[in-house]
Amino acid sequence: MNIEILMSTYNGMDNIERQIETVLRQENVDIHLTVRDDGSSDKTVEIIKKLQGLYPEQITLYCGKNVGYRKSFLQLLNLAEDADYYGFSDQDDIWKPNKIHRAVECLEKLENPIKLYASSLDITDSQLNVIGCNDISKMPNTIGSYFTRSRLAGCTFVFSHKCKKLAQKFVDMDLPTDRMPDHDFVVGSCAFACGSVYLDSERLICHVRYPNSVTSGGNGLMKRIKTEWNIVFRRKEIRLTMARELINYCGPLLNPDAKAFLSEVANYKKKWNNRLKLMLNTNMKTGILLCDLEQKVKILAGTY
Repeated sequence: MNIEILMSTYNGMDNIERQIETVLRQENVDIHLTVRDDGSSDKTVEIIKKLQGLYPEQITLYCGKNVGYRKSFLQLLNLAEDADYYGFSDQDDIWKPNKIHRAVECLEKLENPIKLYASSLDITDSQLNVIGCNDISKMPNTIGSYFTRSRLAGCTFVFSHKCKKLAQKFVDMDLPTDRMPDHDFVVGSCAFACGSVYLDSERLICHVRYPNSVTSGGNGLMKRIKTEWNIVFRRKEIRLTMARELINYCGPLLNPDAKAFLSEVANYKKKWNNRLKLMLNTNMKTGILLCDLEQKVKILAGTY
């Protein structure tokens, strides 16, 4: 079973070697790692080239201009080699040795060829002390829940070749930063809309939090507040954009329930009645009340 892991790097020299080693040492699978460096100014590329010399058959490196992690990861979908399954990797986590094998075992149980696996994870500090977890076991497995808040971490994703091909349709999206969907939201949306998703309660990653980490989990109350503020008031029309793009590019492949939901999202701004209908949609539940309320605010404000 060939697995292609996609990693975007940027000024990650302090932790990149440790993470790459945990990726390449996955048990019972054949791993190839494709890295796109997003214009690092430190020794990140130098370290990757050193590892490339040690593992020439397993590492491919591309160096590009700085476009931000969202577009960088999406570009990797085009750069990736052909494989049975694909996965995303951050540059500073720790993977448990059975992460990919477990994911493949779960994916093989799904009949739909467009399929995605996501796991729970441990959140640790820089010394690998567990300070929390992201447990997705109680998250509703519906596109409505995913569009309300994408609680799945992209670094846990493993997805099929057909899911990857579908997500490639969105690689060339050229949107302002505040309207650009995350790479994992693109892949996840394709799977929820057109295929099947396996949510695993197993925690197979140590998601390490540093003071400069992009996401906020485990980094204190103020960063959490700032993150939530940005989600509600600065990140605009991500769901609306993705719904319209999915209908446009994937129409014949859409699951019936997903098609109906995406149509509601795509048209919610046309009438106030449409906004109310979307707000009251029973699929708009994540299991976290605050997240549900935030999205209702976004719908009212027209930024959903």
